[in-house]
Amino acid sequence: RRAYELGAALYGAEDRNTAALAMNLGTSLGRSNQGEQAVPVLQEAVSLFEQQDGKDALTLVDPLVELGHAALQGAARGGHRKYYDRALGIIADKEGEDSLLYGDVAMEVGTQLVFRAQDRGGRRYLVRAHDIFETRVGPEDVRTGWAAFQLGKYELAVGALGRAEPYLL
Repeated sequence: RRAYELGAALYGAEDRNTAALAMNLGTSLGRSNQGEQAVPVLQEAVSLFEQQDGKDALTLVDPLVELGHAALQGAARGGHRKYYDRALGIIADKEGEDSLLYGDVAMEVGTQLVFRAQDRGGRRYLVRAHDIFETRVGPEDVRTGWAAFQLGKYELAVGALGRAEPYLL
């Protein structure tokens, strides 16, 4: 927090470095299970990046995903899906819905939703990531294998043994 405060004073409230410092602080807070404190900091990072790069810039993807993660936690819980979907929407517009970047982010979002939030809606993100990886880099790529493993694990957890089997073999 101190680095962010010093940096904001040094660079100014609307500088790119201040946005990056806000992103770093918010991410650190979120990953330390302090989502309630992380959310406003990450919202500031998003706002600063929007001011600098526009409302549909790829630079928004990381802070939006981290904001979604932070919004999954404790008292801060809620609104996470709008951040995730906005990040994926930006990627779809800039890189395409079949891009590896889309697959990477869908994988991260699906994993967070399914295993951290116990949100069954996360399955669709995992399926999408798996489909992208299988098509773009093939069934032997580690990303395809990881997506299949996560899907298989999810299906086992919900008791869908028949659906789990193809992903785990």
